[in-house]
Amino acid sequence: MIKKYVLIIVVIGIMVSLIIVYHLYFRREEIKCPKCGSMYVWTPLGTRSENFLWRCLECNNTWIKTYSKKSFDEWKDNSVNIVIHMVMKYISKNHEDSRNFISEKIKWRR
Repeated sequence: MIKKYVLIIVVIGIMVSLIIVYHLYFRREEIKCPKCGSMYVWTPLGTRSENFLWRCLECNNTWIKTYSKKSFDEWKDNSVNIVIHMVMKYISKNHEDSRNFISEKIKWRR
């Protein structure tokens, strides 16, 4: 009887361990500023600091972290949207006449 309970506990323990490992390994890691949470971040592409040295375009915070290849590739594919958004934000901030044509809140596209 005790062997049966031990076997059930071992099987449940293995299943829980596998679920935890699966979620930790395959979870989607978002590249965003650890200080303000902004997704508008930048890393120097084509240098030794690529996917290592990061800067937030919103609060100017810098941090050092290497993200997974999958997360970095997704960020790199979206970098065009980041550039477009930041240019529009700069224009609307520094040119008062453009505020009539550019929305203050441009939605982040994924």
